Amino acid sequence: MPKYYCDYCDTYLTHDSPSVRKTHCTGRKHKDNVKFYYQKWMEEQAQHLIDATTAAFKAGKIANNPFAQPGKGGVAIPPPAQLTMGQRPGGPGGPGMMPPGDVGYYTGSNTKIDDDLKYRLLISLDARKEVSRK
Repeated sequence: MPKYYCDYCDTYLTHDSPSVRKTHCTGRKHKDNVKFYYQKWMEEQAQHLIDATTAAFKAGKIANNPFAQPGKGGVAIPPPAQLTMGQRPGGPGGPGMMPPGDVGYYTGSNTKIDDDLKYRLLISLDARKEVSRK
């Protein structure tokens, strides 16, 4: 019977059965290894993007600071949002309160966090493709 090799954990499982794989993939060490792998990957992608932006700036492809106000030096900072009487900053419930209908982040369920991680990875891949096209 062939053994299953886990790339994240760099180890072979004793059997290649679905139950052994499921047990392994739901384990704490495997989840930590997967999280570390994707964090490292995201850091590498961010560094690549920083390096590409720096190289483009040095080559003169980026003419000026995109955040600078026209005619003025420095960085343009948007004005603070105008609050009416009775409103709190941070949304309808105020800071520190759970948003309605978005319970997955707070209940200990990892599905919402995993979906968020996948979404951020896809966004970073799209950004990398945009930089490589230019």
